[in-house]
Parts: sequence; C-alpha cells; structure tokens
Amino acid sequence: MYSTANVSEELEEGLRYVVCKLLVNASPEKVWGILTDYQRVTQRFKNMSRLKVLEDKGDIKVMEQQVQPLKPVPPITYSVEVKENYPVSLEWRNLTNYIKINQGRFFLESVDDGAGTIVTFAACAQAVVLVPTVIVRYQMKVIMPKVLNTLKELAEKLDV
Repeated sequence: MYSTANVSEELEEGLRYVVCKLLVNASPEKVWGILTDYQRVTQRFKNMSRLKVLEDKGDIKVMEQQVQPLKPVPPITYSVEVKENYPVSLEWRNLTNYIKINQGRFFLESVDDGAGTIVTFAACAQAVVLVPTVIVRYQMKVIMPKVLNTLKELAEKLDV
C-alpha cells in the first residue's frame, strides 16, 4: 500500500488537486520534524530554492518561498500562510496576488502502531498569467513524487 508514490487528481470543493501518497517507514512525529525544519528545507528538497519565515504566530506562519519548477519555467517566488496541526497536517494558502490559487496540505496518517506514516501531499495551483493550468498540473505530477521520495529517504535514514 503506497510503497511507491501514487499520483492522482481529485476534485475538492470545485478545485482540481494533484494528490500524491507514499508510505514512509517512520513515525508521523519524525516525518513532521523533517517537514517543519524550515532552516533545512532548501538543503533537503531540491525544488525549494528559498524559504523565509516572515511571521511566526505559533501554529500559523507566513512564509516567502521560492520554488524551481521544471525547466524552462523560471523560479517562482510567492508567499503563503501555513497552518500547523502537530503531527497531523500542514496546510497552506496563497498570499500572493499574481498567483490565482496556491493551496494544499501535507497530511500524516499513522499506520503500524505509529511505526509508519502514509503521507498525503495535495496541492492546487493556478497562475493568473503566463503559465497554463495544464502545464502547472503536469509539473506538479512530476515534482510531488520527487518531494515525497526525498522525504521518505530522509525519514528512513536520518536520525532527526
């Protein structure tokens, strides 16, 4: 079950999300620790070239992020509000006016009495100009499994 990254599209409240799921052989707490170690995100995840926490209000953070989509699309900088629900979910919503939609979540489901985690990475993104939605979704379908595979590798090998 989810031993390899499974990618699908799901309609949720009228929006089409790209959804990727993967079983990680580590506890939700360990997976959470990797996802929320914001100082190391850019070192660990190749698609994230910059992350800066602008505001920290406990379980709600405002962040500026820069991601590197697949070439030839240039890096994209945007701001999001992230809501943390330890150790179950990280949800974000767009704060940038030139991106029409940028929202999603990581959901961590404990399995095997806490020894494993099914990680669901769901995202919906739509640019206001320049990049057609079909291209955005294609990019997400390629990048999201890479993110989850990196997360799996880190959680199963690192002593975090």
